[in-house]
Amino acid sequence: MKHILMLLMAAALVISAVSAGGEDEESADGRTIRMSSWLATEGASRDTLLEMISRFQDENPGVEVELINIPYAQTQQQILVTATAGRSPDVMQLVPMFAAPIAAMGALKDLSEDFSSAEISDIPAAAYQAGIYDGRLVTVPWQIAPIVVLADRELLRRAGLPEAIPESWDGFKDAAARISALGDDIYGLGARTAAAGNTAFWFFPAMWGHGGRFLDDSGNIVFNSPETVEALNWYQEIALSGQTPMGMAIPESRVLFAQGKVGFVFEGPWMRGIMRSMTESGRDADGSYVVGPFPRAADGNRYTIANNHVLGVGGQSKQPDTAVALIRFFTQNADIAKFYYENMAAIPVYRSILADPVFNDEFVKTFVDAADYADALPSENPSFAQALEFMSAGLQAAMLGEDTAEIAEEIETSIKTLYKQ
Repeated sequence: MKHILMLLMAAALVISAVSAGGEDEESADGRTIRMSSWLATEGASRDTLLEMISRFQDENPGVEVELINIPYAQTQQQILVTATAGRSPDVMQLVPMFAAPIAAMGALKDLSEDFSSAEISDIPAAAYQAGIYDGRLVTVPWQIAPIVVLADRELLRRAGLPEAIPESWDGFKDAAARISALGDDIYGLGARTAAAGNTAFWFFPAMWGHGGRFLDDSGNIVFNSPETVEALNWYQEIALSGQTPMGMAIPESRVLFAQGKVGFVFEGPWMRGIMRSMTESGRDADGSYVVGPFPRAADGNRYTIANNHVLGVGGQSKQPDTAVALIRFFTQNADIAKFYYENMAAIPVYRSILADPVFNDEFVKTFVDAADYADALPSENPSFAQALEFMSAGLQAAMLGEDTAEIAEEIETSIKTLYKQ
């Protein structure tokens, strides 16, 4: 909880910039709601969001949605600060990792009574489960974004490999090594290797794939295991042998993949649009890569993370019913779901909507299938983001050649202390 308290103490230093228009004022009929979103901070996504809001207002005369622009990286801190001041937004765009500490301070409404069992059963189980905090439904998914594997088709061909994602982790590691051997400027894997918590989060599929775990069934930290050490050893190997660039964050990995210099990347559904734009090839770029699920672990199962966008209602909202209505409109209106997909490659959550032929292609199907097992929140502990920082520091040490067994032990000890275990 220490990092949360530090954020809250920062309230006195933060200007209330998240308000789009000064003090909160209800409209004459009391139906103004405020929505925070990082989509509002960028051109194309802002226009898309504004259009969806406009359509909601058209269908709900007298309702006004006031948009609050918060950059993604500042979302958790800004929401915590405004909630402390009693001014949190009515509707919040979040990711599950942001939601946990906000829910821990009681700033998210329990939505359990607002969504029926029929609605919930239409959502992939893993995506729904990520919205549960302390037994309460505090967010619902807006779009599913499991992380899968993309591979450069030409590099697979040049390395003499099948044009598919390998089924086993041994096969995957061998394929990455063979692609790396194609040239000094070619990398087998575009792993995220920058010193950031995000790097640690994207390590989870490899850790799970090798049989490692973060928590046991009782919620105890079990990071220090032979299986996790094996995954750390692999990261060390690909770093020291030059199979992946060092210090690489999200933008760099995407640029190299678009340039045809990286064999494999771990990515989400947004990569279709990114590749079309970065390669300047439009839809022709779709044929330059293959997409598939992560290799199966030793137990025969597939594991991955998810970067689902979720929506929650502020626990302080004076218009909770209108806020829920906006969320239901964004997530359950078929025309809005298709509009969001066509403009932002956002894959809808509800299976009934996904039955539409517009979503019936192999690219989308790969992500829809992965949504059933993708874990968006490996730990609902409010300090999970800080735990990722400990993991990230350990990954950096491993990739520089330090003893991986000692690293795993140090990470587990640090996180246990953080979690007070």
